[in-house]
Amino acid sequence: MIYDKHEDPDPNLSPDMLERQSIINELMEKLDGVCIVGFNRKTGEPFASSSFSDPACGDALSFFHEPMKNWMGEQLQKEETTRG
Repeated sequence: MIYDKHEDPDPNLSPDMLERQSIINELMEKLDGVCIVGFNRKTGEPFASSSFSDPACGDALSFFHEPMKNWMGEQLQKEETTRG
């Protein structure tokens, strides 16, 4: 999932997603913008997230959105191949 501060989050976020969003909010108290990619420690699911405090920072981080989406797709494809 890729989440931008300027998009409305899903109102039915899982506890893991709420925890992740809380961590991003803590980072955003000290940073203007952040992109995070990784794997959920409990489930092994890949995730990608970005958040920014103003449009200029959002424009700068938008460069990373496509690579993040590609990475997510590759990870999900690997997961499907492993299962199948």
